[in-house]
Amino acid sequence: MNIAIINKKTGKCENITVFRNIETARAMFNDYDVTEQIEGFGIGDIFKYGKWEKSTVTAEPEVPQPIIEEQL
Repeated sequence: MNIAIINKKTGKCENITVFRNIETARAMFNDYDVTEQIEGFGIGDIFKYGKWEKSTVTAEPEVPQPIIEEQL
């Protein structure tokens, strides 16, 4: 089963791991909240108060770097 490793302070999913059972995952990651991954949610999403929500942070667009000839 896919297990989500959640930062206790931020609620942000930091990793997804695979375990046979959730108890083993909780024992290994006792500094984190550990829950079963729900389809459609994953790394970067938020898990708070027992509910998943999509992260609202969007990636900043890359600023194109000038070509060397343009700099001369």
